[in-house]
Amino acid sequence: GVSRTVYENDGPVYESEIELTTSNTRKLVDWYYYHYCAADKGVNADHTIRNGYVHYDAVDRSLVNEVGGPYDDDTGDGYKYYKLQWKTGGDAKCKSGVTCDGNNGSHGERSYYWYRLSYYQNKKAVTYYTWTKASGWTTDLDNGVNPVAYRYRLKNYTPFELPSDLKEIRYSAFEGSTSIIEITIPNGVTTIGARAFANCSNLRLIRIPDSVTSIGANAFLNDSDLTLNCQSNNSKCADYANQNNISLKIGY
Repeated sequence: GVSRTVYENDGPVYESEIELTTSNTRKLVDWYYYHYCAADKGVNADHTIRNGYVHYDAVDRSLVNEVGGPYDDDTGDGYKYYKLQWKTGGDAKCKSGVTCDGNNGSHGERSYYWYRLSYYQNKKAVTYYTWTKASGWTTDLDNGVNPVAYRYRLKNYTPFELPSDLKEIRYSAFEGSTSIIEITIPNGVTTIGARAFANCSNLRLIRIPDSVTSIGANAFLNDSDLTLNCQSNNSKCADYANQNNISLKIGY
């Protein structure tokens, strides 16, 4: 007969700038905040490039709190925005070197209004059935059996390489990979998204340069044998390792 019904993943995680209704068949997985600001717009911001809003900023949700909103965007298309404050205190205003890398021009503090970019996972109901019949099998432990232990050693592997012009490693980019053992993040990458390397069971070493200024929540979830090799001690990499009790090595 029926044993249980569970909701399992139906397709890949996808992103949406519009906040969608969640249910048993659609779950909110993660999100971060973004906006476009402009020099002459004060604290105002927009969800896209238009009407002079041209400068893109983003901030990880682990760094901020929502203190206002959601407010309806003036387009009437379902976009919503929030007022944010830093968890360390004060309005979370965008600023070059903090919420952007300055590649498209630098600016001082501007807007504390932010839109959400959300990640969703569709689900489908799956019913499992169980049938049993009498047999001569038993579940009793046989104390006369000698245990056998095996040890495996990985060898002859090639370090995983990323493109040298890469700027961002997005949400869940390598989640679940078993082929990555060692990887070097190229200098110039600024963001490692949430769950980017989660559940990579064979991952042992990641070299992370000082150019990385944002590491998302659960970026290395369940990577039990991982060491973060940070370029310097005064870096986002070192802070993240210390805050999350991950093995740390400085300098490479």
